[in-house]
Amino acid sequence: MVGQFALWFGYVLNWFAFRRNRYCFIRFFFPVGYKIIHNNRIILFFAYFYIRLAFLSGLMLRLPMLKYLLFDLDNTLYSCRCGLEDNVARRMREFAGALLGLTPQEAWRQRMAAVQQYGTCLEWLMGDKGFTDVETYLAAVHPPDEADSLLPDRELRAFLSGISLPMAILTNSPREHADLVLGKLGLGDIFTHVFDIRQCSFMGKPRKEVFDNALRVLGVCAPEVLFIDDNPRYTQGFIALGGNALLFDENNIHTNYASHKIRELRELTKYI
Repeated sequence: MVGQFALWFGYVLNWFAFRRNRYCFIRFFFPVGYKIIHNNRIILFFAYFYIRLAFLSGLMLRLPMLKYLLFDLDNTLYSCRCGLEDNVARRMREFAGALLGLTPQEAWRQRMAAVQQYGTCLEWLMGDKGFTDVETYLAAVHPPDEADSLLPDRELRAFLSGISLPMAILTNSPREHADLVLGKLGLGDIFTHVFDIRQCSFMGKPRKEVFDNALRVLGVCAPEVLFIDDNPRYTQGFIALGGNALLFDENNIHTNYASHKIRELRELTKYI
């Protein structure tokens, strides 16, 4: 409504301004170095202001308002420099190698060869190798002391608490890992929901079913959500569904990433 009113009002003012000076419309589209002609100054000023307002309002009205922030957990809510996720990946390689009778390096090479088909190592073992003992895998990859290197992050808590939008977690880890990490960081009560690997029959990001399940539970559609993750495959997967996503690229390693990215979570304020 505001955009439509401003647009029509701008049109009317522009018509009057054009009647008085047929070249003044050029000024509306070149704001740098804008000079008000003495006998048109009031009309030109208001016409310029309302046309610019109409243009910006029109753009904003075409996009639905954000209703939720959806965060990845590991290497997103804490720094990759703490090494927690590196140790998780190491235990995955070791488990897969022992299971298949391969070196950890060879097992991981095979896993990465199927990365486009299987979003997680567990999915790959289940789908490609017929693995079924899921709980043994999760216990081996996520031991009770895995998050001992994490400390409470009071600055992050204060920052997230100041955001008016509700927030949820979407992780490819099990719920016990998510609860442990959030507890260590002091963020356990910040998020309304935690979506873990169990909620979609052990399927993980970037599968459409995983995103669809989270959206359904949250009661929102993809364009109403901003998703933040450190994996470009996952952010692009959400964008492909029509959602908004930011790549969390702490060390700026994804230099060719074409969509929006941030290097620290405080940069979220530019987008919400």
